[in-house]
Amino acid sequence: MFEKIHIYRPFIPEIIPHLDNALKGKEVIYWHTPKEFEEGLDESVEILFCHRPPRNLWHKAPNLKLIHVFTTGVDAILPASDLPENVIIANNQGLTIPQMPEFAIAMVMAHMKGIPKLIDQQKRNEFLPFSHRVISGKTLAIIGLGVIGSEIAVRAKALGMRVIGTKRQVADISGVDKVYPSSDLFEVLSQADATIVITPLTPETENMFNSEAFSKMKTGSIFIDISRGGVTAPEALMEALNSGHVAGASLDVFRPEPLPKESPLWNTKGLIISPHMAGLAHENVTQVAYWMADNVDRLERGLPLERVVPINKGY
Repeated sequence: MFEKIHIYRPFIPEIIPHLDNALKGKEVIYWHTPKEFEEGLDESVEILFCHRPPRNLWHKAPNLKLIHVFTTGVDAILPASDLPENVIIANNQGLTIPQMPEFAIAMVMAHMKGIPKLIDQQKRNEFLPFSHRVISGKTLAIIGLGVIGSEIAVRAKALGMRVIGTKRQVADISGVDKVYPSSDLFEVLSQADATIVITPLTPETENMFNSEAFSKMKTGSIFIDISRGGVTAPEALMEALNSGHVAGASLDVFRPEPLPKESPLWNTKGLIISPHMAGLAHENVTQVAYWMADNVDRLERGLPLERVVPINKGY
């Protein structure tokens, strides 16, 4: 039995009472800052729930059995050469549907329909009609046709869009007109009126969206990144927006997070910034807590855990 559960950065405050309830009978210890994490991590830590913990400290917790992240991505943890032997890493994959696909499509629609411009005009008390773009018939590129990407495709198809995208291993996907290998990224971008990025952060995808990638896009295209901070090079995106080559963009992920207040991204024309919330649904907060508590119970009973991340794969 594991008597203590350590929790680092519980992501959103409203999840705390649900965690406390799901973990009744356990001593729950919360760390909210990197300093608290570094000072508290020791041989007594066996179970850790966390969001983007500091790196290069795992040697301090040789008895660690389970690291359960609050979201899906584990790029803040892996790769890590100092992880204790046989530690299990689990995530909450599956709880971001339908909200992430909905969020991504909402951002495409916001830019194509001129919502940011409307908000700016309202702030200035301006009543100035302008034309906006029709979504039906436009081409959407989905970079990363995994589970979430495939769900985005279904919703885009329902809006009458032509859908293309990339996948490591090419396969037929419902709602996708053509699937390309990841190596054909530039060909895909050249066709797209809007691009949605939903790919893990790996050595292959780091800074995937750089100046060269943006130059391959259609002039006036839309760019949405709900993947991981580090996939998009912010300087390259700002250059593409400021030049008008990219008409509008939305970023939900950053490196580092939170996005520093002094970042020039905040004042970049045509950019919508959201605080890594595409996967956060009010309806799923309770479920997250109970999924994580269930894996602790499974570990105690010697049962296979759910949503285990292959450490050698990295995501």
